[in-house]
Amino acid sequence: MPSLLDSFRAAARTGDRAHRALLDAAATLSAPARADGHPRSIDGTFAAGLAADRAWLSRLRHSGQDLAVLEEADLTYGVLTTAPAIASLRADRIATDQVLVALIDELDDTVLGATVRWDDEPGGARTAPLWLCLAQLFEAQSRTRGRLALLLEQHGAQLGTLELIALAR
Repeated sequence: MPSLLDSFRAAARTGDRAHRALLDAAATLSAPARADGHPRSIDGTFAAGLAADRAWLSRLRHSGQDLAVLEEADLTYGVLTTAPAIASLRADRIATDQVLVALIDELDDTVLGATVRWDDEPGGARTAPLWLCLAQLFEAQSRTRGRLALLLEQHGAQLGTLELIALAR
């Protein structure tokens, strides 16, 4: 029977492959078509998804667990105030996805049950098991990819499948 870690491995691989396909499609569009800098634009949606993933990785990095891949990762954390250029977004997205794949490969069932604590501006101190934090991260990625696919298809992009069952292999 597959485990929760198997599901997360599939989600991480799917995210990496799907993000690359979306980035390839976005790169065929002009900057005005991607509406650089607008928060609901293609570039803005890429940037928001990247910032959300990095916020979760930062929380996990400071969770008190021994997560070497996050300690060694060369990622910039924090809120992006504007959407970077598509080339920068591509490099940052791919680097983040590679860290996620490596992180999932590093985890075991014991660590999945560990409690993650963080401060959330509107809500104060929060806690959740690490597995639920990862589930939230991957669920949010899926929603963001759906938004990006819709935006890109509105500009004529032909994406093919972005489904987990096709990309997780």
